[in-house]
Amino acid sequence: MSYDFQYRASGKWILCGEHSVIRGAPAIAFPFKHKQLNLNYEHTKLPITAEFSGNAGEDLHLLFWSVIEKGLELLNINRSQITGHLKINNQLPIGTGLGASAALSVAVSQWLIHLQLLEPSLCFEFSKQLENLFHKKSSGLDIACSMSEHGVLFQEGNITPLKPRWHPIWALSFSGSVGITSHCVKKVETLLRQSPTLGAELDDQMGNSVHLAAKALSQSKSEQSFNMLQQAITQACDCFKQWQLINADVQSHLDLLTDKGAKAVKPTGSGSGGFVLSLWEQKPPEDLKKILIMV
Repeated sequence: MSYDFQYRASGKWILCGEHSVIRGAPAIAFPFKHKQLNLNYEHTKLPITAEFSGNAGEDLHLLFWSVIEKGLELLNINRSQITGHLKINNQLPIGTGLGASAALSVAVSQWLIHLQLLEPSLCFEFSKQLENLFHKKSSGLDIACSMSEHGVLFQEGNITPLKPRWHPIWALSFSGSVGITSHCVKKVETLLRQSPTLGAELDDQMGNSVHLAAKALSQSKSEQSFNMLQQAITQACDCFKQWQLINADVQSHLDLLTDKGAKAVKPTGSGSGGFVLSLWEQKPPEDLKKILIMV
């Protein structure tokens, strides 16, 4: 059928920079285009309704209306003033580090722009405010990546497009458990309060991993650039370990990938579950084909 408005929002995966990005450190992320969130809108004169399909339909139903209510509250608009029918098809698993909440926030913002209720120039900041529903305080990284066609180097709201000079063999795979971002953020904040020196050192270490990864990707493919990227991912993973954001499921999955030949592994996203990133020197073994998503 023909819709009055359609928008496809990408998820994201983070190479390095999780958590520390909230406190001003840099981060590198790439849009995850393998699975997306599709919002379709049909204008009618009836009160606004929505239907959902795809991944986590029931959970998405609750999240969606929370985002809508927050958006209308920010715009000082009553829900009764909005009409039409929305169809949301979501292929992004929720709570796995792939940016489902950012994709939903961006899609809703773009829809409000279509309705001429929001200025296009405000999309990024408005989407950040919507994502605060999920993350308490959104860094904006996931939003920036969802809105981008390419990778991004992100720091304190400054977005620099990142186009690597070579394409590493890296993959995403599900650890077997779901992580809750707000819980992970609180855990890191608790460490910062209890051990501020260690917390600052880990933020610096994660920031250094980002700079090392950016340097590796800015060079031509070589043994040196591969080793630099390997070191960057390993440093970032060590931060997750010291933040205590690698649970038994994640550790078991990281061990599996390493045993199968991955040269570096780390969680991607908030940790304590969700997806993990693996770097390979050669094509991964065939017996991992069913669990790996090459990115």
